[in-house]
Amino acid sequence: MFLIGNGFNTALFQRPSDFDQNEVRQNYDLPSDKTIVLCLAALNAEHTRVDWIIDEIAKLDRRFHLVLCGQEGPNTPELKRHAEESDAECRFM
Repeated sequence: MFLIGNGFNTALFQRPSDFDQNEVRQNYDLPSDKTIVLCLAALNAEHTRVDWIIDEIAKLDRRFHLVLCGQEGPNTPELKRHAEESDAECRFM
């Protein structure tokens, strides 16, 4: 896998000094023993290919938990069904 940069300077963003990763995971009911893969995109298969992301996460070992956040579209229910039927550990927010 690889990351495609989205054109902003990450050095401009600093984690707050009081940031508590465990608290964030607890607040959003995310597993503490998994690497979180966050996808911020329109939740559709035509343009953003969220279905592909689900399939790729399913191919990885169980160390990863996919979190999908974005605008729902007409085929979002199909994507949710696809995620449930796959081996991917994921959650829509």
